[in-house]
Amino acid sequence: MRWGGKKFEGIVTAVSAATGSRYSSVPTDNSTGNFIKVQQRIPVRIEFTASNKKEDLEKLSAGMNMNVNIN
Repeated sequence: MRWGGKKFEGIVTAVSAATGSRYSSVPTDNSTGNFIKVQQRIPVRIEFTASNKKEDLEKLSAGMNMNVNIN
């Protein structure tokens, strides 16, 4: 995964089954046509490996967005 030009390595330990407004207490109203480009955000839990630099990991916090590639 990458964030701020840095590449991190880790193991995905959990992937949430819930995504989008389907499970939201206030669902999104798509009647205005905003359904064309809906991004899906899927919460994942990642355990970072020891190959990452400690000073880079200290800049991360829960709730941040990243682009993740799962192999």
